[in-house]
Amino acid sequence: MQRTAHITLQGKGGCFKSGITALVAQHLAANAPRPVQCIDTDPVNRTFSRITALGVQGLELLNDHQQIDSRQFDTMIGHILDHEGDTVIDTGAAVFVPLKAYLVESDALGLLTAEGIRTVIHVPLIGGLDFVETANGLAAILDDLPDADVVAWCNPFFGPVEYQGRGIEDSALYKDNRHRFAGIVDMMKTDPATFGMDISEMRRDGLTYQQAIQHPDYTAVARHRLKRVWAYYSMQLAALNLIEQRETAEA
Repeated sequence: MQRTAHITLQGKGGCFKSGITALVAQHLAANAPRPVQCIDTDPVNRTFSRITALGVQGLELLNDHQQIDSRQFDTMIGHILDHEGDTVIDTGAAVFVPLKAYLVESDALGLLTAEGIRTVIHVPLIGGLDFVETANGLAAILDDLPDADVVAWCNPFFGPVEYQGRGIEDSALYKDNRHRFAGIVDMMKTDPATFGMDISEMRRDGLTYQQAIQHPDYTAVARHRLKRVWAYYSMQLAALNLIEQRETAEA
């Protein structure tokens, strides 16, 4: 059965990378036939590590001079190779440039491919003024990391995820690289005062969606909203067929 390595990667900060990583990890943990390994490499905000039920391992990338030690990425790749199941990795904006450079120079994704491991890079795209910046980050990933499949996550929190009225599916970037995309996830647009607050409290408490949905300290309305959010993303993630593709490959 083919293993997968999922890496959330984007050079722009504040675009919900850790939230996307958590969604992918929870989907795989709920549906994959083997244990999922979770790694947090964010040197600034270890948000992913707070979700205790996922057993997230922290990987320290900073050296004594508070600079990123690229050789630590060898450890990350080693964890992927040694694990018998899938791996989900969170990164921070500060990791984008050195990690991408490492993956290119070391041909680490080529190594994973040779070992039968499929790499999927999850790339957030945000709306509003920063859409172009995040789209440029996606373009750099497509250009520099040809051994990886890509999932684009369109986050409308700051506005429509589009440029001059055209979304990612209408762009030349998408059309020229259609074969590289495992899918596009349209993120749920929610009210920050209700859904947004529920999600923030869940993340603060280090809970999975399933835990929060059943948590007695959350109000019935909050649990209902979180249940709707989890159902929405479960459907979106199931449509990517990440687990189904593994089963098909095995057959």
